[in-house]
Amino acid sequence: MQEIWGILLAYNLVRRKILDAARTFGLAPNRVSFRHSLQLIRVFCLVEAWNSPPSKLPHRLDGLSKMLSALLTLPPRRPERMYKRHVKIKMSPYKRNPGRSANYPQ
Repeated sequence: MQEIWGILLAYNLVRRKILDAARTFGLAPNRVSFRHSLQLIRVFCLVEAWNSPPSKLPHRLDGLSKMLSALLTLPPRRPERMYKRHVKIKMSPYKRNPGRSANYPQ
C-alpha cells in the first residue's frame, strides 16, 4: 500500500510542477510532455537537490520551473480527424478463415 501511495504522490507532484510551468507561460498543461518532465525532475533530484544546501533549494526549484518551460513543445491537439479510421487487412498468402459455424460447440 505504501508503494502505491508513493507512486500516486509522485505522479501528482510531477503534474503539479507541469501545471505551474504551464501557468507561467499561459498555456494548457497538456502541452507539456509528462515523460520528459519526469525525466527532468529525476535528474534534478539526483544532481541539484542532493548537492545544494537546504537554504538554496527554493532558488533551485525556481530554476527547475524555468527548465520545464523548455518542454513546452507539444503541438496543440487536433479537434477532429481529417480522414475516417479504417482497419488495414494484413496481406497473407493463405486463404482467409471463414470463422466458426453456428453449430460448433464452444
